[in-house]
Amino acid sequence: MDNEKKARKIVINQLPNFKINVLLSFIIALAIQLIGLIPPLLMQYIIDDYIPNNKVSETIYTIGLFVLIPIVSTVSSSLYNYTINVRGRKFGQKLTLMAMEKILYQPMKYFDRHNSSELAAYCKSEAMGYVVFWIFDIPQLFASLLSGVVVYIFISSINLYIAIALLAYIPLSLLPSKFLANRVNKHSKTIVEENAKASQVMADTFKAIKLVKSMSLEEQQVSKLETINKKTVRLWGKIATLDNLNSSWTNVFVETLFTGVVFAVAAILIINGHFSLGQLILLLSYIPKIFAVIKQSINTNFNFKKDLARYDKFFSILTMKDEKEAPKHVGELKFEHEIVFKNVRFAYNDERGDILKGADLEIKKGTWVGLIGESGAGKTTVFDLLLRLYGGYLGSIKIDGHEITDIPATILRQNITVVAQDMFLFPGTVKENLLLVNPKATDSELAVVLKKCGLEKFIFKLPKGMDTDIGEDGIQISGGEKQRLCLARGLLRNSKILLLDEITANVDANSQDSIKAIIRALVKENKITVISVSHRMEFLSETDTIYRISNGTAQKTHYTMLS
Repeated sequence: MDNEKKARKIVINQLPNFKINVLLSFIIALAIQLIGLIPPLLMQYIIDDYIPNNKVSETIYTIGLFVLIPIVSTVSSSLYNYTINVRGRKFGQKLTLMAMEKILYQPMKYFDRHNSSELAAYCKSEAMGYVVFWIFDIPQLFASLLSGVVVYIFISSINLYIAIALLAYIPLSLLPSKFLANRVNKHSKTIVEENAKASQVMADTFKAIKLVKSMSLEEQQVSKLETINKKTVRLWGKIATLDNLNSSWTNVFVETLFTGVVFAVAAILIINGHFSLGQLILLLSYIPKIFAVIKQSINTNFNFKKDLARYDKFFSILTMKDEKEAPKHVGELKFEHEIVFKNVRFAYNDERGDILKGADLEIKKGTWVGLIGESGAGKTTVFDLLLRLYGGYLGSIKIDGHEITDIPATILRQNITVVAQDMFLFPGTVKENLLLVNPKATDSELAVVLKKCGLEKFIFKLPKGMDTDIGEDGIQISGGEKQRLCLARGLLRNSKILLLDEITANVDANSQDSIKAIIRALVKENKITVISVSHRMEFLSETDTIYRISNGTAQKTHYTMLS
């Protein structure tokens, strides 16, 4: 519930004109409900006054008004529901974007613990329902309560004893419903978790479809999904039973009981001459409205508790802290001198222990520095820490004397480009993938960077040139072409620091030499600072300095010393 309260504050304070929309929703809902109270009053006048006194014209006029009011009420309700739906969807989409932004600005440790499909499911599906609850369900509830008070006062004026007897309806309906709502909330939370697992199984299966097919894992993956689905079906069955029990108790048993009691008491009063037939009709018309208000209160509480489990993960996403919270140093990062790692210790988690155990590195501006070492020694960890993808290190990492934790992550990463062996290409065209990092780049600028990476012939052969679709993660191009395209995308950012992680792993010797020449030219001509990880020593032959990462420390060396 704490997360829900925090999320509610975000919704109220950050969605534009949200409070005004809630207030308007309440006023319109109240007006519609008060208009609905008029027809029973007209009916009483017709029965008790106009018919016995032969007032034909008044009767016809009142009947016409009696028919017109529901038409006006129905049209107003339809327009109201349409407007609220559109407004709710607009607010829901805004809230989805806010949740998406919260996720994107989380440190990498967050993504290490969560599945991508699971996050997408939580983020997308919950926003609309939660917003609609506040701009439709709650205003409707308060409008119903206020109109219910009006009706109750009117019933009290007709007969106080009947009004007092009706109060017993509240605890008799509310207490069982509260118990059932808590049970439903528990089952709903489990269903949300199981649905997220099912989404992840499907996403993983489609993502690894080549492996699934080559290893004949189709039945195994379907079986996994079937097990999850069976569990959710059982839980939905329990929820349906509890829903039905709640509805039957409130809508059938308790309501029928009280309606029967009121009708019996009113009938006795009519026989004894203390009640008119018109008052009986009015009473029987208004009592369901009292029941409806109480039922709406119960159902709103019941449904909200049921949905709280579904919203729970969404609340936690919406209320997370993120990397956008600015640290001490705010402004442009000029990077004019050096990057220094001093006695840096770091562990991804306690189970793995320290990866770096007091590493020292010094990277001067405009130099090419290579990192070598065994797999898992901590080479890529240097990149992760420099990019502030992970925090929690001991020691010091400074750029021009500024500790990187004092530099906003967004500013830091604007000045650093990473190109890795497993870089992702988004579904779409070559041009769209390039423009992601530099939307303002012209076609001539794209052509220059493609030429630098030796891709001009490749682009020329494509059926639509740069406008050719390369499929999900570049599935329609070769590994070498994909690697070069990722490098071209990285160079297009024109950043001051370039991190290369095994970028020649999937290319031949000629392509490696070509990429090496590109990097060397960038260092000499553009004064770009390059840090590269590679198991191919030949690729590092033109580096200025090489650090060997071993046993969590960094030893300075040079290519000639390794040859």
